[in-house]
Amino acid sequence: MRKIRMQLAALLLAVMAVTAIGGSAYLTPVYAAEKTTGASTTGENALSEEKKESYRPTLAYFAEVIDTYYLYEVDPDLLVQKTLDSLEKNDSVETAVKKMVDLLEDKYSQYYTPEEFKAVMDSTLGNYVGIGVAVSKDEKTGWLLVNEVFENGPAAKCGVRAGDYIFKVDKKYVKRLTLDEATSRIKGEAGTKVVLRVLRGKKKLSLTAKRAAVTVTTISQRSYGDGIGYIRISQFEDATAKQFAEALKTLRDNGMEKLILDLRGNPGGLVSSAVTIADSFLAKNALVTYTEEKDGTRDEYKASDADTLDIPVVILGNGGTASASELLIGALRYYLSDVTLVGEQTFGKGIVQTFLQFTDGSALKLTTARYYAPDDVCIQGEGFTPDVAVDPEAEDAEDPQLDQAIAILKEK
Repeated sequence: MRKIRMQLAALLLAVMAVTAIGGSAYLTPVYAAEKTTGASTTGENALSEEKKESYRPTLAYFAEVIDTYYLYEVDPDLLVQKTLDSLEKNDSVETAVKKMVDLLEDKYSQYYTPEEFKAVMDSTLGNYVGIGVAVSKDEKTGWLLVNEVFENGPAAKCGVRAGDYIFKVDKKYVKRLTLDEATSRIKGEAGTKVVLRVLRGKKKLSLTAKRAAVTVTTISQRSYGDGIGYIRISQFEDATAKQFAEALKTLRDNGMEKLILDLRGNPGGLVSSAVTIADSFLAKNALVTYTEEKDGTRDEYKASDADTLDIPVVILGNGGTASASELLIGALRYYLSDVTLVGEQTFGKGIVQTFLQFTDGSALKLTTARYYAPDDVCIQGEGFTPDVAVDPEAEDAEDPQLDQAIAILKEK
């Protein structure tokens, strides 16, 4: 596989560059995508044969890239032909490539125009123009679930709350949009406004936010006494590991001896960020995770810091805890002597997506590998079962899962 990749890179160097994000692959947030049937378009609505043939070389190139990097087996010639058969009269080359990726029926793979990819990268680096929320795609409804509202951001100022469901952005329903498509509609130029239709309980609201520059803070911390510290990670972005190290130092300087690590609603993010955070606890050279491609090629991610922190840890997780969050859970449960997972079954996303960027600024995001915990378990479709299951609605308390975590650590 690596030899094929090198040959492909040599042949196509003028038109493609593989983007390394944070020195690692990128585990994307979870969302539900609509599947395409790949049906043929005929008659007056079909693209002309002349146009189709002019698109064929571009589509053949993309099919070769997909065949080389994609985790699952594909027939590149069949993929090209099905794409050509599906094209309609006014479809552009970009639309054709998007339809080709849709034919994979992989909700995590996507083609980005240069503008779309820039927006994704700005967000990953922690700076973008938007409204200041962290969202995930609810698989049952297709709506955007607000996992976190950033303090003093536009969303907070207009009344958006964590737990809200956004079902419409301006005049566009989000149900049939991917997560990236929906969030790109929320983002925009500073000073412009966006109207959000929100479901809160049984109440529908219309909230208007004024877009502004947003710096993402993915870490929050506090102390609960009795030597108990608390760190919440909302997602794993470029700045998350540094923010985590600062929060951990502050808590340890204030006498922390036990830790609550809140990963509820964390849809994932950068592998490198999750590995660095795991490194805060583990011995040097400890295997944090490894990925395996379709040909068996294995890449290992190991701890590099000699410092360790083996203290009682309670991890809070739920159905929104996915991907890089589960990577971190797997490593801590394997190595630390006292780890308790509290809450609900986690999502179960054990596959890796990688961005392949082209010289025009566009990019493909493809599923490229499976990742495994140190005990060789891939949790794809399974997730982690909590040691202590707590229904968030089970008790007359604001946060019964957090209360349970505190109670467990007070006994340590």
